[in-house]
Amino acid sequence: MTIQDRLPITAWVRSTGLTLPGVPSSETSTTTGRVMKQGETFEITPELFAETLDRNGNSFLDLDEAAQVQRYGRVLWSEGEPPADMAIGGDDDLVMLEKGLAALKYAKAISDPSERAAAVKAVFDEYGQYMTSLYPEFR
Repeated sequence: MTIQDRLPITAWVRSTGLTLPGVPSSETSTTTGRVMKQGETFEITPELFAETLDRNGNSFLDLDEAAQVQRYGRVLWSEGEPPADMAIGGDDDLVMLEKGLAALKYAKAISDPSERAAAVKAVFDEYGQYMTSLYPEFR
């Protein structure tokens, strides 16, 4: 039984970078693909599945986890929902940089100097590896 026989199903992205094609608009016949981030969910519909077929009629959505590892070196997606505690894009350096910058902005707004210093240190303890190109003093 292929995945196509069980559609529609919910799936989640295991590795940032999975690119899903868009389903063509009936009005414009154009599609817009989307690069997905780890932890995001998507619905595999018959229309989406059809958009992933290659010239031989094969789809990467038919690959189970073992076949994904064999082909791509990692699991890109899984059926079902992601773990409840998984952050969206947690394996993406840019996402982590953006989170770090947002946390730093909040920390720097703290009025008490000792609390502010502790908050800034906590930000760099958690996000420093993603922020060192912007803040070399934290290398």
